[in-house]
Amino acid sequence: MKSFLFITTATTNTLLVHFGSISETLHQWGDAFYRNGPMGLFILAVIESSFFPMPPDFVMIPLAYDSPEKSFYYATICTIGSVIGAVFGWLIGRYGGEPVVRRLIQKEKLDRGKNLLRKYDALAIGIAGFTPIPYKVFTITAGIINMNLPKMLIVSVFARGGRFFLVATFFYFLGPDAKIWIDNNFAVFTTGIGVGVIIVFLVYYYFRRNRNTSFNRKKDTQKTKGES
Repeated sequence: MKSFLFITTATTNTLLVHFGSISETLHQWGDAFYRNGPMGLFILAVIESSFFPMPPDFVMIPLAYDSPEKSFYYATICTIGSVIGAVFGWLIGRYGGEPVVRRLIQKEKLDRGKNLLRKYDALAIGIAGFTPIPYKVFTITAGIINMNLPKMLIVSVFARGGRFFLVATFFYFLGPDAKIWIDNNFAVFTTGIGVGVIIVFLVYYYFRRNRNTSFNRKKDTQKTKGES
């Protein structure tokens, strides 16, 4: 839990700076993808989930700003592209191995990602997919530890789809005014939801574990009575 909060907070602070004042490099990258419209958005969503550092939000938001009525269309493109990119990320980790992966991800982040995946399994993918945590860290790491690919993809659909459709909903109903709100609050908002998901999962896990424990005790008691 502390590791999740640490990496989420650190990444959130970084993105808050980026959303407030995007670097010249990000401007250039964003313009290149933006000029290619939906195709550029799709390509960015694919490569961001596997090795590229720029979130697709940087292109989806301007496109949705220009055409709020197409917001859900852009969210769909982002979701599909991101899930496809997650497969590439998994393949990079699975068959590239750590020597290759360390050229893309710092050792500290890679080790933290492995620890989180081993401890929280699919929940780690879900949190990374929805919050500002770099998603590629977890898709690649999932391949390294050979996490079940179908399970990762199912979680990715809901996590990434939830994030992109959340943005789309704001633009669809609020129009261009949504950009001001998202620029100031998106990272904090998605992080808050991510922490909320963790809490819900921990509560669910607690009750499920207690239920299984009670069931096993009851089964052992019945077995003991049967033997006597």
